[in-house]
Amino acid sequence: MSGQSDTSEAAAPAGPADLPFHPAAGVAWVLGAVALLVWLQRRGVLREAWLRGTPRRLPPLGGWDLLAAVGLFFVGSVVAMGLAEAVLGPNPLGRPDASPWAMVLLQLGTFGLPSAWVVWRAQRVRGGLRRLGFFFRWGHLRTVLVALPAGWLLASGVLVVAALAAQGLGLESPVVQHELLLTLQERPGWRTLAPAILSAVVLAPLLEEILLRGLVQSLCVRVLGRRRRWAAIACASAGFAALHLGSVPPQTLAGLFVLGVVFGAVYERTGSLTPAVLVHAGFNAFNVAVVAAGLAG
Repeated sequence: MSGQSDTSEAAAPAGPADLPFHPAAGVAWVLGAVALLVWLQRRGVLREAWLRGTPRRLPPLGGWDLLAAVGLFFVGSVVAMGLAEAVLGPNPLGRPDASPWAMVLLQLGTFGLPSAWVVWRAQRVRGGLRRLGFFFRWGHLRTVLVALPAGWLLASGVLVVAALAAQGLGLESPVVQHELLLTLQERPGWRTLAPAILSAVVLAPLLEEILLRGLVQSLCVRVLGRRRRWAAIACASAGFAALHLGSVPPQTLAGLFVLGVVFGAVYERTGSLTPAVLVHAGFNAFNVAVVAAGLAG
């Protein structure tokens, strides 16, 4: 889930001694993540050969498409902010009553416009949309069912390490919350939950995967070569984490990078955007559900 908004309204961070979990449970979580990594290594998942499922032909996109997408990203943000102020009133991102829908509009502008460009450019070439990853096979569901818990465990393990390290250094423990979820906590109800679901579970997975996996990661594979696809995945994942600056605490960026690696590996393994979008949507849906359940309780 991405956002380019001011986080001044976010809840105060926890103090050095206020971890969101028991330290013993955190250590057990990290050990589980390490055990999973060892198992993945022994199964050969971390080798280039495991990514053999990538499409034979990369999407018909080039460097100029990346420049166009970056330009549309900034143009879209300006247009979306103007539209949000016209529809929702002044300073919509700074008002809890308006910020959820303002985030949706900002998402449609910043990510919707460049994503539309990528899709339009791909469909101009015969078979371009399939090369981009717009296809689905039932076997992809197995990949989704494996990647979801594995990605969640790995990313959570990284976040636990960040929290323990911050506590040991006497720094603030990371508050593992997205700004949209904080708004949902501050103003519970369907008026906040509906845009949160639309933003986190529908728009963010679809638009971010088109841009970061379909465009950025594919271009990185083209530049670095098919034998360095893990490096291409890492580059796209760094961009995925960077896009969340301003909407999550900085300490959580390492966890987001790990999630990006999982999404990217799924895309390279299957050659399809669909399972990557489903894994992304499933992770975000889990976070929204946890917050909503906490409010209901």
